[in-house]
Amino acid sequence: MKLRPLSDCIVVKQHEEETKTASGLILAFEGSQKKFQGEIMACGTGEIRENGTVRPMCVKTGDVILFGEYSGQKFKLEGQEYLMMKERDVIGVIDK
Repeated sequence: MKLRPLSDCIVVKQHEEETKTASGLILAFEGSQKKFQGEIMACGTGEIRENGTVRPMCVKTGDVILFGEYSGQKFKLEGQEYLMMKERDVIGVIDK
């Protein structure tokens, strides 16, 4: 990725809602629904505290995360849609 987030910001590629079940049934949705989870594509170095020290990030590139419905700012880069959010918007990390 050609974008390097600053401080405690992360770039997330949001996962799309599944349109088929495991048995092959097609689910009908109104519009394009998105899950509130995604993969971290890029991370900043960490939060800069008032005393000038840096608190390292608890997440890393490649982590699959859960986040709130209204978290982040959408943007497009090289034809792909991403979310930019703060580390504090992450609810949890999904272990693989």
